[in-house]
Amino acid sequence: PRPPATGAAAPYLVQAEVLSDADWELEPNDRPATATDWKDSSRTVSAFVHPANDVDHFAILGAGRPARFSLVPAAGTAPRLEVLNQAGQVLAAAEAAGAGPIQLTVALPADPCLVRISGGGRGANAQSPYRLSWETP
Repeated sequence: PRPPATGAAAPYLVQAEVLSDADWELEPNDRPATATDWKDSSRTVSAFVHPANDVDHFAILGAGRPARFSLVPAAGTAPRLEVLNQAGQVLAAAEAAGAGPIQLTVALPADPCLVRISGGGRGANAQSPYRLSWETP
């Protein structure tokens, strides 16, 4: 490499670590069309509510069975958890009511569904993620 020209900034090195997408949301996922695929109910995903009006969508397979969702909010946030059908209709919803996880049980349709987490302007946290999990009893 040749030395920088007079008055130019010195070169620098940028390093990045690629994290597995298995446990984290993939941005952008602010719209249903860009939802993060989440077909494995045996894992927990982590994501951030930032900025305060952030919306995250996750695509799941309903398979016509009941499911139990648990959302552990990040500190300083009060997210809303919703499960929607393919037409965008809310099948079930719950909001944070103080500290502690949000629990939601819903009968999923046989078609694919969406899980939506929204900040709703009720706090943001770019340092600590929320944790979302679901299981079929």
